[in-house]
Amino acid sequence: GDAAIRAVATAIRGVSRADDLLFRWGGDEFLVLLSGIAEGDARVRLADVNERLRAVAVPGREEAVSVSVAMGFAPFDSSASLDAVIRVADEAMYGRKRGGA
Repeated sequence: GDAAIRAVATAIRGVSRADDLLFRWGGDEFLVLLSGIAEGDARVRLADVNERLRAVAVPGREEAVSVSVAMGFAPFDSSASLDAVIRVADEAMYGRKRGGA
């Protein structure tokens, strides 16, 4: 639960730049805004998140647990609404979850 949420936030912060924005978006979802970066470069930057989550320490457990995240990406420019971009990224994320990727 809470330990996993904190671990995901820490992992995302660990691969983000100082000017990137990270928000908790709902119960177990995060929204990351990476400005001035191409989508391919964002994918490369965030690819390390699941690697960082392979051994998460959980209070009260002797052994670490593995946590993984599904990500959806969407380009955002001044001509798109934030709601539309979030919807595209959300659909991509759920597609990855259904596909097991």
